[in-house]
Amino acid sequence: SASAEHRYSLALMCRLPTLLVAVAARAGELHDNETTKRALRSLGGSGLSDQEKVNAIGVTEAFVSSAARLHHNAVTAEQRTGLSTEEFWEAQGPVIEKAMSTGRYPLIATLDEDAFASTGEEFFEFGLLCLLDGFGVLVDRRRRQDGGGARSDPPS
Repeated sequence: SASAEHRYSLALMCRLPTLLVAVAARAGELHDNETTKRALRSLGGSGLSDQEKVNAIGVTEAFVSSAARLHHNAVTAEQRTGLSTEEFWEAQGPVIEKAMSTGRYPLIATLDEDAFASTGEEFFEFGLLCLLDGFGVLVDRRRRQDGGGARSDPPS
């Protein structure tokens, strides 16, 4: 499935952060590999234009690599700063409390205490769900516009 493929890509990029550099250096390029072929096949008959198909693949690939980059940065933060996550937030506590007491952040003050506590996995799953659901809405719209007869694509 598409989401399983993206979870695999995320896991691979998290294990091999050098892939993040390669992906960033090649942004916008479409590669003739099995992943791209599967993605294009999955969009066949969707009613999306070829440009929209390539954009959908690129947007999703960018999201996955961004999530992997966030994960990598979180994992290496302690090495870079010398502070554990707990130590970092403990040090930030007084600064945050002082900022919040000014009244300059009324909307943030209304948020639940755990509003910023999502794990990387929760962030990734939420984002992937939004992307894939959004593509589903777009495909449904295209099919309605085409009267239900989305063009079929030749096999690759």
